Parts: sequence; C-alpha cells; structure tokens
Amino acid sequence: VRKELCVIRFLVDSRKIKKQRMNFKDDDVENYKYFSITKAQLDFKAVPANLQHYSFTLGSVISPLKLRLAPFDFSKDFTIGTTFGVKYIRSDDAPVCISALLGMGVSSVSLDSFYTAGKIRTRQEVLAFTPSIGVMFEFGNAQVGLFSGIDFLSSSNINNDYYIYKNKPWISIGLGYAIFSSSTMKK
Repeated sequence: VRKELCVIRFLVDSRKIKKQRMNFKDDDVENYKYFSITKAQLDFKAVPANLQHYSFTLGSVISPLKLRLAPFDFSKDFTIGTTFGVKYIRSDDAPVCISALLGMGVSSVSLDSFYTAGKIRTRQEVLAFTPSIGVMFEFGNAQVGLFSGIDFLSSSNINNDYYIYKNKPWISIGLGYAIFSSSTMKK
C-alpha cells in the first residue's frame, strides 16, 4: 500500500531575506526548508486558517439603563431594538469578537416634572424612536456593548417640546444577541 505524501515548504527567516522581503522568487530553493509528511498526518494535525476576519452581523440589543448628560441623570428608560454592522474576529483560537453597530429601536421614556422642567405634574410613559451607534464585545455567547443614541418622541405628542433631553444623546450599556452572522468580507 502506497501512502500519499505531502510536501510542506517553510520560508527560512534570514537577514538576506529580510532585506529582500518583497523580492524573493518562488523557485529560489535556498530560502525555503522542505518537509515530507503523509496525508493522514497532515489531515490529523492541520486546521484550516480563517482568512476572513470581517463579517456582517445582525442582532438585537437591550439597553436597560441610560446615562444622560446636561443635566446629569440615570434613567431606566428601557430600549429594545435591532442592530446591524461589521464584526471583527481576531482569530479562530480567541473567542473574542468586536462589532461596530448601528441600531434602531423603540424606547419607553418617562415624562414627569423633572424631565419637562415642571411643565407636567403627573408621570407619563411615552414611546420614542431611538437610533443608536455602538461597539459590542462578544465573549463566546455573551455580548456586552457601549451604545449612544437619541430618543425622538412623536411630534404629535403635545409634551414633545417640553422634554429637556430632546435631541440630546444618551450613553448606555447594551446586552445583545446575534441573530445572523456571515463571513463574506475579506481581510
């Protein structure tokens, strides 16, 4: 029984080659070391390289708490929405991914005397359209990110003009879930 053999070629790292790093020829035998291995050994030991480090991702994000500035406040205005963007996978061995995301969602915004500068006396819960942008870190199945966005109340809401955070950004920790990820973009 004849075994199938494979030849593996490694580039020899020498000072001469470092000077000519971009100019070495394929047939220049003295710059390489050659090894012979059986196909069975190669199949057992080798793993395919992932050369596609960028991929498209689609998912959902929940932002349970928002930090608002000018005036400084933490609010429990709950946001849920869809995100899409580009995911960077560092390597096959490291389970950490970083994603740059754009999001669109719906928020529940509380309006009371503080959030309307005293114009409304009773507390009201209203819906808002919330576009956002953020960075998501993925560790295995867990996703945590930092997001910023703006809550846009409906223009038909009579209290829209009294909202003190109208057109002002917020910052939030987001918890995510990837629905779809595709490795179609090249490095």
